[in-house]
Amino acid sequence: MRILLSTVLLCFSACAHAQTQSVLPSAAGLWQFGRYSAWVLIGRDGTAFQCRVAPNRTVYASQGSFATPDAIHWQKIWGVDQVSLHEEVLVLKGRYGSFEFRRTSQAMEAACMAARQADTSSERERVPPADQLKR
Repeated sequence: MRILLSTVLLCFSACAHAQTQSVLPSAAGLWQFGRYSAWVLIGRDGTAFQCRVAPNRTVYASQGSFATPDAIHWQKIWGVDQVSLHEEVLVLKGRYGSFEFRRTSQAMEAACMAARQADTSSERERVPPADQLKR
């Protein structure tokens, strides 16, 4: 009987551990929201950066950090997003809704790269069109 109870307890412990594993290793990389100017970059070290460029060229950007097992805490704008992966689709669900990002090999728009390099994490930063930015 003790062996049976020990086995059941071990099984439940293993199942609980499997459910709390972080999605971070699989989520690391660059993701883009459709064909829009919206990206999420997740580092293997748990750092995160999100950038969206509005049609009027307003840049919305924030640094963030990954919280195990499945959340990103943004410093500005978005608050906390729950993160899930479904067949190579990264889903961020937070206060503004649920958004699906797909892995991309295309670089972020220059305005986002500038915001990331400046480490602004600002809610609004007016920038010129990408073709007018220094490279």
